[in-house]
Amino acid sequence: MYADYSEPIEIKANIYPACGKLQAEIYGERLNYIQNMLYDGPEKLNEGDGICYKARAIEKPDYKIISIKEYTSHKLLELEKML
Repeated sequence: MYADYSEPIEIKANIYPACGKLQAEIYGERLNYIQNMLYDGPEKLNEGDGICYKARAIEKPDYKIISIKEYTSHKLLELEKML
């Protein structure tokens, strides 16, 4: 089941698979469903927001933001596949 989302906003970000010992310890078997996203744009993103990564913008989001870590010049977001 999907939550209702507002109109899609296109952003540019780098997305890559979660990996490493720390993320493996945190997510265990869920690691295959986790992506990391580097974002340095102006849009306000929140935990729980939907992301259309492999889905088209006219479809329901296929990932949701589960964690946001803010750094000086960018944010590191962790995304989880919505099953």
